[in-house]
Amino acid sequence: MAKPAAAYQVRGPLTELTLARIRELTREPEALFWVFVFPIVLTAILGVAFRSRPPEALPVAVVAGPLADAQLAALSKETALKPSILSEEEARHSLRTGDFPRRPDGLRVQSLGAHFVARTSRTSGAGHHRTRAQHQS
Repeated sequence: MAKPAAAYQVRGPLTELTLARIRELTREPEALFWVFVFPIVLTAILGVAFRSRPPEALPVAVVAGPLADAQLAALSKETALKPSILSEEEARHSLRTGDFPRRPDGLRVQSLGAHFVARTSRTSGAGHHRTRAQHQS
């Protein structure tokens, strides 16, 4: 006796296309490697290579003057900054040589008496800011 013909299940076109693509993918082991294994391995390798480190202290030049000690004390309270007092000539030379790079466009520096505040409105791609602080009257 012959077996009765199996009834064909009608599926939607999207389901049929998806099933066909899955069947094609599973027929090639190298395709499975490149689609699933390689991205995970690459992510793990890059994650180890570019571990997150705390940001380096940013060098800040304080131009010598009557309020330089107060500004140095105020800036020293911030752990992300490494302030130092320089004469105006040394500060200009250090700025030219790159020891204290120019402040980024988004950095606003304010001097309020003995209080010295630097705020950023945007961050650079790496999240690091190089600043040169100076007294503004």
